[in-house]
Formats: sequence, structure tokens, C-alpha cells
Amino acid sequence: MAPCDGGAVPAALAQDVAEHPALRPSREAMARASLAGLVLRPELLARLEAVVLENDRADELCARGLAPCRRLLMAGPDGCGRRMAARYAASRLGLPAASFDLGLLLGLPRAKARRSIEDLFAKAAQARSCFLLSGFDGLLAASRGQPPLGLAEALLHELAQDASASLFFVLAGEEVLGRPEVTRAFDDALAFALPDPAAVLELVRRCLGDFAGSLPARQALLEACRGLSHRSIALACQDELKACVLAGRASADPASLLRSLRRRAFAE
Repeated sequence: MAPCDGGAVPAALAQDVAEHPALRPSREAMARASLAGLVLRPELLARLEAVVLENDRADELCARGLAPCRRLLMAGPDGCGRRMAARYAASRLGLPAASFDLGLLLGLPRAKARRSIEDLFAKAAQARSCFLLSGFDGLLAASRGQPPLGLAEALLHELAQDASASLFFVLAGEEVLGRPEVTRAFDDALAFALPDPAAVLELVRRCLGDFAGSLPARQALLEACRGLSHRSIALACQDELKACVLAGRASADPASLLRSLRRRAFAE
């Protein structure tokens, strides 16, 4: 699918792009992510589904002079489901997902890091993909006071000018939502958050699946999950699922599940 405003495909990427781990994609032939284990607020889920629909039918939009939402800022605390949501979108669109740690660019000489950013967008023009960019907060912090243009500003400039058909999901902390010099480079910003009580209960049920027959009392479960990220709750449920399988149990043990959740609190 061609981008709305055209543009020539750049020449082959420089050799150093493939060699440096910051720009070494961890591609999946087809992302197998699913929303089965991801609980999102209804309005956030609706926006994510709209992004999928717009990009699935991008040709129809382009024919009317409209462009799909391709550049998304996914803001929120670690473990709140941003990466899983991005991979879900890639899976729905049937696109490969490539993950890049922007923070590793800080270990490169400045000129080489700038070239690597340019090569990243050249790669996006060569093949339609979904790019998951983490480490943006570190890039922003390091760019303060860097004349004439810091790495974060260079990335935002390339992002705003990108004319490919690829999608970009940039993961960042929630504080970036108050910075217009950052958000204006994106088509939209999605605000993720730690799960609220209703989301906690739904998440535990989904993660345990057929093993969710016996759960702890509601208040005890919510107390054990207080302050935990989506990822930590899911990992605690996985611990309990493994314990069920190894012990030959048909359902979760409430006391064991609570212990797993409380243990995960130390990793937050």
C-alpha cells in the first residue's frame, strides 16, 4: 500500500543499522498478540480499534484526501499494556512488528546516532511494518541542552515528516502528554494507566481462564493488586497457572494466588 503523499523508496540501509542492537528489529512473521489478556478502558479500546480500521482501509481514505492515524504516542507507566496493545494492532493488520530501543542510540557517536534515526525511517519506507519504539523518555532527557538539535528532536522531526505507510508506536511516560513540542509530531496520543479495581478483577479472570473457578475475596484480591501494573498481575496469574498444572489442580488456589501477587509487588 502506497502512502498518501507518495515519495521515493530510499536506497539500501547502511550496514551499521543491522549491526547495532538499537536498530536490530525483533520481527515476528505475524504478531500473535491478542486482547484476551489485556484490559483497556472502553474509550481506549475504541480508539485502538479505530486506528486498526483506518489503516486496514487506508486506500479508501487516501482516495478522499484523508490519511490514516499512523503515528501514535502511547503514554503511561511501565507495564500498563502499551506494548501488547501495539502488537495487537500489528496482528490485526497482518503486519510484522519491529521493536527498537531508542535508549541504545545514546551509546553511539552523535553523528552516527543521527544517521541511524534516518535509516530507521528509510526502512519504514521500504516495507510497511509496525515499529515499536521504546526508550523515548531517555532520549528526551539526554536531548536537553544539546545544540543544535538533540536526538529526541531529530526523531520527532523525522516522524513528523514521514510519508511511509508504516505505523509507529512510541512508548513514553505519561508526563510527555503535557509537552506540545512532543505531541504535535504524532497523529494521536493514547493515555494508558494502571488497572483500576474493575479492570483488576476482569484481568485476573481473563488471565486465569478456565482455572478461575475459585478466587480470593474481592477486597483481599484488590488489596494484593494495589499499585501493581498490568504486566505484574498477568505474571502473577501465570505463576498460579503453572502451579495448578504442576500440582494437578483444576482451579486456582486463593491463598496461592494472593502470595504470587504480593511477591510481584516487590518487583514494581
